Amino acid sequence: MKIELFSDAHLKAATILYPNLCKKKDWYKKKWTIEEINTCKDYETQNNNIESYKSRASYIERFFDYNDKIYDWYKKLSLQGNGLSIACGHGNREFRLIQDNSQISILATDIAPYVIDLNNLRTKEEYQIIKFKKLDVLKGLKIEKQFDFILCHALIYCLEDEEVILFIRDAVNKLNPKGRLLLSVPSILLFSTYMKHLLKTVLGISPNKAPIGFCTPYYKKIGYLRSSSQIKKLIKQAGNCLLFSHDSSNQNKTLGMYEITRI
Repeated sequence: MKIELFSDAHLKAATILYPNLCKKKDWYKKKWTIEEINTCKDYETQNNNIESYKSRASYIERFFDYNDKIYDWYKKLSLQGNGLSIACGHGNREFRLIQDNSQISILATDIAPYVIDLNNLRTKEEYQIIKFKKLDVLKGLKIEKQFDFILCHALIYCLEDEEVILFIRDAVNKLNPKGRLLLSVPSILLFSTYMKHLLKTVLGISPNKAPIGFCTPYYKKIGYLRSSSQIKKLIKQAGNCLLFSHDSSNQNKTLGMYEITRI
């Protein structure tokens, strides 16, 4: 693993908590530990405390993105049944999903220290519909349950190839028959990168070679930049699963979305 779930969302906290480290030229190449990540997340939580939100509505206003392409994708698929969300972050999509879809329940997980506190934002009617739990996926999906769908957004850019293969294999084994793993990878294309891709497209190079995954200068150094074809290869190597559908045509190739089913 090149990084321990360390993203630009935690850069500000890191510069405050680890100023000497951040000043080093190659600080971003370091393998951040879970403890260091959680120290940054704890700092952010203290300065943006979930309990400080006076109501569920104020929390929704802060974290919901109503132009969320991932949520639109989930909605289009008409999810039903029992679901697992991996690396749920602040749970914004998960809360929105149960509000808009009465046919599902979700166990939402993340390694962030604040994830348990998200349970306090549930209404009484939601206690059996959505639950939040702390989970480190690199230690395996140790959940004694099978799921009709599994959601995972923006995790695999942190993982080495072998870790991606093991994660997909582990997730697929948690699916019920006909269950679906919905895997998505965001990308922030630099203008220069986009122009290079545009030129390649004009010259007839396959769009599958366009980068999928974070590719700002920061993410080039600490994340794993993969093309769509590389991600498809990792899915194939995981075995016992089938890439049912794939969409990376949106937002100028800045989002890869993969619907994976169990064989």
